[in-house]
Amino acid sequence: MQVVQAYLKKRGITDPWEIDLKADKKFHQAVVIPAYGEAELLPHTLTSLDNNDALILKDTLVIVVINNAVHSVESILKNNQTTLNNLKSSQYNYTLGVVDATSSEFELPDKQAGVGLARKIGMDLSLPHLSSSESLIFCTDADTIVSKNYIEKVLTYFDTNRVQAAVVGFRHLESNDKKQEEAIRQYEIYLLTTAEKMRATGSPYGYVSMGSTMVCTVKAYCAVGGMPRKKATEDF
Repeated sequence: MQVVQAYLKKRGITDPWEIDLKADKKFHQAVVIPAYGEAELLPHTLTSLDNNDALILKDTLVIVVINNAVHSVESILKNNQTTLNNLKSSQYNYTLGVVDATSSEFELPDKQAGVGLARKIGMDLSLPHLSSSESLIFCTDADTIVSKNYIEKVLTYFDTNRVQAAVVGFRHLESNDKKQEEAIRQYEIYLLTTAEKMRATGSPYGYVSMGSTMVCTVKAYCAVGGMPRKKATEDF
């Protein structure tokens, strides 16, 4: 795809990272998951994806970017190595690709390390493995549980509405701590009401810009110059 080649040449990230991928085929969609110290929670995320429609999963590439900075604390380094080792023997109905951005000489630069750069690495590396400029790139997080019709609903939405980008509805996981649970729901209300008020003013940005809910086409991703490398507000 010319649009992909032009983007990768100008703004894309490749070296030193690559996808450890056994399949030699093109996919209709990719799901990119940054993982930073998520050895305990990531398996639940991957299993929830695996509960989606089996036929759709055959055409889905899931990319986990295991990442940390050069000078991350030892506990994160050990946790990430556990994740890296665990994924070597994992099997799912979709194709799993792993990006090692945690081992020596593959860590993220301290100045740029963060979820924004990790997402960018995964999204950029997914591009050569997708079948067309209309293929979708999903973003989610390593502590997220998706519904069993997550991928199907998003595909249907894009097909029906002919859009190039979207954000998916969300709800934070419930907490057993009463005060924490109350704070979570208040935070959600704040996010949603802020978006509603912005939309009411006529702003085109009247939605919650959360990294784990973003979906876009390959064409749209390349057109906007890809994912920013910022350490904060990267979702904007």
